[in-house]
Amino acid sequence: MSLLEERIVYKPFRYPWAYDAWLTQQRIHWLPEEVPLAEDVKDWHKKLTGAERNLLTQIFRFFVQADVEVNNCYMKHYSQVF
Repeated sequence: MSLLEERIVYKPFRYPWAYDAWLTQQRIHWLPEEVPLAEDVKDWHKKLTGAERNLLTQIFRFFVQADVEVNNCYMKHYSQVF
């Protein structure tokens, strides 16, 4: 069976190694439904001082910028390979 042939079933996989690679990649990051944040939002608004929120905001900005830089590096160096 080729990749372009229509089939009605999702499993069994013809290429289980590809599914395993995808599953490993998916486990690298958290999905929104895996991390309940309702209590964190309440704490952010009610338990933290303005100074604490400011400090955390700056830390979050750093992490976002670091992710942007990593992505830029991937695009610059690895997208040419893949």
